[in-house]
Amino acid sequence: DLPAEVKKLTGGVGLDAAIDITGAGPALNTALKCLRAAGRLVCVGLPTKPVTFPDMADDLIYREIQLTGVSGRLVWKTWEDFAKVMDALGEAGVEVLSGEIAMIPSTETDISEDDAKKMEKMLDMFDDNDDVQEVWHNWNQ
Repeated sequence: DLPAEVKKLTGGVGLDAAIDITGAGPALNTALKCLRAAGRLVCVGLPTKPVTFPDMADDLIYREIQLTGVSGRLVWKTWEDFAKVMDALGEAGVEVLSGEIAMIPSTETDISEDDAKKMEKMLDMFDDNDDVQEVWHNWNQ
């Protein structure tokens, strides 16, 4: 029971802040329960499915928790900061099984079958170019 262990380690107070890099509902709900009153939860991970807060009144509202996200406008700095966080976790003895930053579009665009063929041809050309490391797009396939 992570929240109980955190309360024990913090003299019943809880954490000042938590950073979620998973976007997973269970992790977010556990992080909320670990925070002190007026603590802050920073959401970095993007959910792959809807997230609910079953105890929202008690875990978030009545305890005046600050829930914030991040913006991808500083994507290069985000990558540098993510690397620093991963290094710090390792130095603190935390075993990190995996971690990554993904480019996920906030909007998607439907394209015609004809345009999809053209885009696939272009992606193949990028794939053949050794100078191109990654390609992201926002069209539905």
